Amino acid sequence: MSKSLNYVCVCAIPGDHVAGKAHQVMLQGVHELYELDQSPQVWGEEPRVNHLVFIWRNLDKEILQEQFISTVLKVGDRN
Repeated sequence: MSKSLNYVCVCAIPGDHVAGKAHQVMLQGVHELYELDQSPQVWGEEPRVNHLVFIWRNLDKEILQEQFISTVLKVGDRN
């Protein structure tokens, strides 16, 4: 059985390379390998929101949330 962490994100990334796109962008990956593709789904009038999904057995939600939030806050402090 593979112990790889898989992740999927429907991205609403600010910046000219994505913000002007009518279609959603899908990020899919395993560990450090990832692929970024335009999806067939078109953005509607609602606000663009990122949806990040981690796929793994017995993933501890609280630890993942804590680590993710602390990483986002650290990156925010650098800007």
